[in-house]
Amino acid sequence: MAAPTLAQRIGDRATLVTGSLLMATGYLLTLGLHGSVAPYLICQAVAGLGAGVLQQSTRTLAVESVPREQTAVGSGINELLINAGGSLGAACVLAVTAASTPAGSVLPQYAAYATCWSVCAATALAGAAVALFYRSGARTV
Repeated sequence: MAAPTLAQRIGDRATLVTGSLLMATGYLLTLGLHGSVAPYLICQAVAGLGAGVLQQSTRTLAVESVPREQTAVGSGINELLINAGGSLGAACVLAVTAASTPAGSVLPQYAAYATCWSVCAATALAGAAVALFYRSGARTV
């Protein structure tokens, strides 16, 4: 809900970068945690706040950046990509953690989680870099 207000104050590009950097920060801070629930939840809340800002911004921009008669197309493509990315990310996390689970154990090794959080942070940082090149304006889909 704060993303539109943030975008009005600092601009769309800066809002996209901010959301991505919050996500990366939350994931990177998670790397240093071993077995403590409260700090883990706080770090994931930071990442979640970033994801919320980023997703709200992309939803708004998907609708605003296409001609009015193509609003549904812009929104639909955005939602498709959000869901595809989430599905791909979840599958990658599952593959890494499953591959890092020793035979006879039910839990993966910590290194698997560190790898996953590192990849999530790197992906969020890549998103911030891409957002730096965002240009506003309506386009035909």
